[in-house]
Amino acid sequence: MLSTAKHMPADLRFLRVRLQSEEHRLLDWGTIANVSEDERLFNRSVRLNRHLVNDVLQETQVLLLGCCALAGRQTAGAEPATSAATGVREAREAEALRELQPRFPQSGGSVRAKALHWIQSTRKYPKQLHWAIFDKKKFEELLANLGRLNDFMERLMDTASQEMLHRAQQETFLQVLQLNDKVDDLLQIMNASSAHRDTNDNLLPRQLRSTLDAVLEPDDGNDRRQQTHKLVQLARFKILNTAIDTGTLNNDIARQIDIRQSLSAAVDPRLDYERFEYISTSQPIPEDAVRSEGLYEMDEAKIPVWVEWKYYLRHPSDEGPPKLLQNMVSNLSALLHDNQKPAQFHAPDCLGYFDDPDSDRDRFGLVFKKPARSLSARSALVTLHGLFQGRKPSLTARIKLASSISNSISYLHSTDWLHKGLRSQNILFFDDPAHVNLANPYLCGFDYSRPAEASNLTQAPPQDPEQDIYRHPDVQGSALRDGKSGGFKKSHDVYSLGIILMEIAAWKPIDQILAIDYLHKAKPAVVRRVRATILETSRYLDDIEAEAGDVFRQVCSACFHGEETTSTGELAKGEAKFRRDVVQKLGTMVL
Repeated sequence: MLSTAKHMPADLRFLRVRLQSEEHRLLDWGTIANVSEDERLFNRSVRLNRHLVNDVLQETQVLLLGCCALAGRQTAGAEPATSAATGVREAREAEALRELQPRFPQSGGSVRAKALHWIQSTRKYPKQLHWAIFDKKKFEELLANLGRLNDFMERLMDTASQEMLHRAQQETFLQVLQLNDKVDDLLQIMNASSAHRDTNDNLLPRQLRSTLDAVLEPDDGNDRRQQTHKLVQLARFKILNTAIDTGTLNNDIARQIDIRQSLSAAVDPRLDYERFEYISTSQPIPEDAVRSEGLYEMDEAKIPVWVEWKYYLRHPSDEGPPKLLQNMVSNLSALLHDNQKPAQFHAPDCLGYFDDPDSDRDRFGLVFKKPARSLSARSALVTLHGLFQGRKPSLTARIKLASSISNSISYLHSTDWLHKGLRSQNILFFDDPAHVNLANPYLCGFDYSRPAEASNLTQAPPQDPEQDIYRHPDVQGSALRDGKSGGFKKSHDVYSLGIILMEIAAWKPIDQILAIDYLHKAKPAVVRRVRATILETSRYLDDIEAEAGDVFRQVCSACFHGEETTSTGELAKGEAKFRRDVVQKLGTMVL
């Protein structure tokens, strides 16, 4: 009721989101603790501390009832008199509350259902609350103390249960992130998650305060703060992604998400081609190169970089690159250029982009700064595809690599960022080629957003079997040119991930796994049949099981069976299924 109480000041509604977050923390705790009327069914560690649990739950109730006293009661059928202006305010408030409901997942299951039934069956609580006087300081103290009580409940669990709870809470947050796609709503989530806890222990009984102090050590919140920081970064990046995609990024949003440069540089990080120079090599640079290494002059220093090329076709009457295409490249480079993007993306640092006027083929170049460890004499840029030619690493190393890449895709998708170019040639390492550390992959080759209709593209992608073999049949070159793809979906990234996972297990390229000779000459029909071949002929997944085990086989199969709808709620469920069937299963395999 408090989270849906009316007349909360608009600029403080992020506090309502904080309240919802603490509510979901408690519901997740109840699910993991197996809370029910029969105490014998409780989680063992919770059952042993059931008296403390009861005390904390009762104190939680007292805190919430005390906060209810700040709100005026509205009984059934008794509507307050309203003027025209008040009526408009009421309508806006009602709309805000209606929009709040689908912004949070219905977690808690039976625990939530029983609680709601009890509230509805008692006369102790009003049906609707209005904030008569909103005391921000008292409400923040309430939230801080609810958070501290939730922390205490977590500490009563054994280590295994705490880990399960943390995974459940992260899953809840990622679902919340998926269910929210408006910048204002995402800002509320970011502010609610990053808000400082200002506790006032005097609101709690002295005996309970002593118990909390004895159980909660000063550094107990470190893990939670680190987890919260990671989730805040994801929310922040989704705000950036959404604002860039919708063209609504302004100075106010930039200030709130702490963009540390001018807005123009953040939105369009254009570079000067004249400041780039290729690294000298005895080999000629091919005109269709995917990437090139070189130096870029910046702040009177030459920075080691590599450039990823994006080719396009220019109409003879055009004086420069097509405006639509340049905007798409600019948007992509702006996301990659963000220096606060989550580390879990495993995405490299992009300095910006330029148009290459010297090449015989029209192309943009996205310029990436090489990591510090790549600057040693023995270090080189190595692709995962290139590593398949060498010795097969241990199964442990391969599973860790598979888990790392799948985690990266999960985090990218949680912010609605699609990779669109996943293949083993676009997974890079910067190491001694003879001793590559597979724990540090970089996801590269991000593609820009393409309009759903091929008629909107002056640079419709060519038929390229070496790239299409990694793509879902619905988004291979011919489907894009014919306008039949309906747009790129997250499930298409997941399909590409499945192909890469098969390669990691077998430690060979997918064309060798499927015995496709001369892939660069393969007909479109052969490449389009890859998904059907893998699913209809069990021998290929049987071979993966022999290489990496039955769980790894299940993970690959799940990637190939992924489907997607356009409903936001169904999308959230689909992402949750991907995390459960792919990310978490690979995580359990890591030794």
